[in-house]
Amino acid sequence: MKNYQQFLSPRHSLALFQPSLFRMTPEEFAANTSVSLDEMKLWNEKGWLSFDPFIINEFDERERLEVLFIKALAHSGLSYAMINNLLFGLKKPFCYDPEETFFSFAKESWITLPKESEGADMAHEGIKAFARNDVWDELENDLMHQRGH
Repeated sequence: MKNYQQFLSPRHSLALFQPSLFRMTPEEFAANTSVSLDEMKLWNEKGWLSFDPFIINEFDERERLEVLFIKALAHSGLSYAMINNLLFGLKKPFCYDPEETFFSFAKESWITLPKESEGADMAHEGIKAFARNDVWDELENDLMHQRGH
């Protein structure tokens, strides 16, 4: 069975590797993300953004996701030091989809939720592993425990 953790490891968005056909001017980009270019510049100076917004003429989905990801952290109320600590474990650039990647305070690690097909693949492999190892009692115990019995 594949390691369950690999499905939860933080993953860059595909936008990092695939340019978008829909580019935005700096003004359009600031309006779309609801983040001023000055605030983005501050984040760039802190090492949170991989780009200087005053140098780029056209913004792509890659920059948009990176800004939205950092915006969620910067506007969370956490201190700059805490944000730096949280970002320390992530690979730059921080082009992570903020709707799929989040910090688990319980696990003290970043998690990217698996795509629906990945979750189905993981469940299928788990069932096959149970069948191979004949551990149905363990599966039944897990299910009973989840239901509170």
